[in-house]
Order: sequence, then C-alpha cells, then structure tokens
Amino acid sequence: MANKKLKNFEYASHSEPGKLTQNVVDESAFFETPNGAIFLICNEKPDEGAELLPEGKSFARIASERIRYYLENEWVENPDSAVYNALIYANGFIYEYSRKNAGERGPAQLSCSLILVRENKIFYSCVGNARILFFNGRRVYVLSDGFHEGVLPEQQAYLGSRQSIEPLVNPQPLVPVDGDMLLMCNEDFYENVSEKSIQKILDDQMPVVNKIYRLADMAVANGAQGSASLQLVSFYNLDHQERSFVAAQPRKTTKVRAASEKDDEPTAPTGTHMEKIQAYLQIPWVRILLVGIAIMALSYMFYDMFIREPRPSREIRTVREVPVVEEADQPELQQPTTAPPAVKLPEDRAYTVQSGDTWGRIYTRFGVCSWFIRNHPPNAGKFDADENPVAGSRLLIPVVYSAKRDLNPDFYQEFSLEKTGSRCENATADFLEQFRRNKLR
Repeated sequence: MANKKLKNFEYASHSEPGKLTQNVVDESAFFETPNGAIFLICNEKPDEGAELLPEGKSFARIASERIRYYLENEWVENPDSAVYNALIYANGFIYEYSRKNAGERGPAQLSCSLILVRENKIFYSCVGNARILFFNGRRVYVLSDGFHEGVLPEQQAYLGSRQSIEPLVNPQPLVPVDGDMLLMCNEDFYENVSEKSIQKILDDQMPVVNKIYRLADMAVANGAQGSASLQLVSFYNLDHQERSFVAAQPRKTTKVRAASEKDDEPTAPTGTHMEKIQAYLQIPWVRILLVGIAIMALSYMFYDMFIREPRPSREIRTVREVPVVEEADQPELQQPTTAPPAVKLPEDRAYTVQSGDTWGRIYTRFGVCSWFIRNHPPNAGKFDADENPVAGSRLLIPVVYSAKRDLNPDFYQEFSLEKTGSRCENATADFLEQFRRNKLR
C-alpha cells in the first residue's frame, strides 16, 4: 500500500491478491523523472502451465524497470511522445530478452498503462488490456478500455508479444480541475466491478486511501481471479477552470499536437454534450468563424430586403417536332430473358451475452459496431442503463452491417473501419439510411 500527498494531487495504490496468484504478476509504481511524475501499472498473465522465470524475476517487473530507466535518462520535449516512446522501448527490450534467453518463455499477456503528469496536464499511453478511468465528479469515463472497438488487428498486441507494436495514446492532454480523479486498474478489477459501483465510491467523501481499499475489496468479493491492482490520483489546488479530455487512441490514426501549439489553447473534450459546446466556444478560431457567419447572414438579409430588385424571369420554351411513327413500323423491343439475381441478405446471428463481454469483444467476434446492435429493433430493452450488454441476454446481431467478409460477403466493404471510423464514430442513423438507400433499394 502506498499513499502520498503532493502540491497538486494525492495518490494511493494497492494490490489485493485474488484467487489465482501463482501465474499472475502485477507491478505498480510512482516515481518522478525529468519528464514529469509517472504512474505505472503492469499486469502479466502467462499461459497456463508455462515455465516461470527464475524466482524474483517477472516480465512485469522488467517492463516497469525499463520504462523507469527510459524516462529517467531520456528527456522528451513532447509529453505524449515520452509515454509512447517508453512503451515502445520496453516492448523492444522484452521481445529481445525473451528471444535470446533460451528456455525462458515470452510474456503471453503483458499489459501496461502509463500516466505522465507535467505542469498539471496529463498524458497517458497503454498496451494490452490496461484500463484508465476518469471521474469528473459526476460520472466515470473510460479513457483506455483495453482493446478498443474498431482498433485494427495489428494494433491489438500485448507488450513484448511482437517486435513492433502500436500503443494507444491520448493525442491531446487531459486538463483536470479540482476534485477530478484518475483510476488505473488491471483487467481483473475492471471485469468484476461495475462503473456504477466505482462512481459511487469515488463520489464518497472518504479519504483517497480508504477509497482504494474499498475498490480492491469489492473486486475480490465479486470473484476476481487475479490480483486487483489499482492506482488512484485525486487533483486539487489547480489553476485550471475548464477540463478537457480524450480517450487513448492509435497514434497513427490521430493528429498529435505539434510542439509549437500553445499549451493553454482549449481542446475539445469527450464529456457531456454541454461541456463539448462550452469547450468549442472557447477556441478562438471557432468564435471568429461564428461571428463571420453571423455577419454574412445579416448582410444577405439587408441586401435581399432593401437593395435587390426582383424581376420576373422570362420562360422560353422550345417545341421539338417528333415524327409520328405508325404502329406497324415500330421496331420490336427485345425483352430481357431473365431478371438480374437479387442479393440475398445474411440473416441475423443469435448470440447470448457472456459474463465479462464488452462492446469491443462483441465487435471483434462479429465485426458489427455497437450502434447497429443497440438500435436493431429485436434488441430493444435488452441493455442496462448505460446501453451496455447484459450477461445472459440473447441478442440478434445484424451481420448485414458486419465488416467481416465471411459473415457479410456482399456488403462487408461498406462497413470497413475506413467508412465507420476507427472507433465506429460514423455509425449513425444517417450512415445507415444512406446504406439502405444506395444498396438495398
């Protein structure tokens, strides 16, 4: 158990052993570097029956040591590049270590999440099933949900599992305000404690150290098999008046801020709808654009009402003489012998939601964005209050909207990640109506 208060934040960390601990190793750490304050959790789940490393050694510990070594000895000007590069460096070291040391296995499932605090702005990166949650005093947001819905297969890798990986990273800094909290956790905790239970504990007025104990105990009581490792950071004494945050994303598909951009420039959050509007209105170029549109609209109204002199248009009609052809002289029209075959739509696939299923797992199996499943009429009323799948419920998966060729051979290309977006953000009613109008009519 670790607990410490600093100038602008307090943190507490704890790891509670689960039912199966022999082959599950967690490493959590907090340390300060020239790049900023670092929070880290690495969780290792080897294959059952795999040969263990010598006593006192684990890939989770090696990853933690390599990440710390990199950040303490390598200054990186862009904080988002610092956390991203640290995981890239650790991945290469572990990959070569396991390859060169004969008789020692590679890490089967090694997940790491990394948070950097610099000038009270937060940057994070993660690999594997690492989880990072953000609490803004009203609700819990998932910043890193393991393997995201829509993430490309080559980006779904564990640390050290392949020579080249693509960690998820936030393209813009998280800017917290007083009272905001960050919770880092491993997969065993996240799959056994609901977001509503997490929100209830974080919203309580108890000290941070008590919150971390309550969360860990709840995970074990709910049946966590591996250890429930947690780090909780609570912010205070901040100068920020407005928060902003974005989820971790594949870096190759996002625009990362350049070093020359101002740190104080407001960014678009992923919070509530009103928070998004307020944040956008704080961006200078957005306000200039809105003022320009308003001036143009008023100018056109003035011109239309007082200056423009409407005149009736003259309609010119051209009459073309068409020769009359006797019925006997008309050529016979060749009738098609057969009609083109109609496209057969794939039938819905029935699926019973398993315990621990998330929208990301269901997407990996069927290639169907969650919006199409939630808005499929036969599935009405089968989700919880947050529109997440409920274990034991039977869903009908509309595979006609699938991006998998074997499930949707005729239309799979219409629902590829290039069209629906890397996180299915384009999957909307307008997208569906356009598909039906262009392909099904």
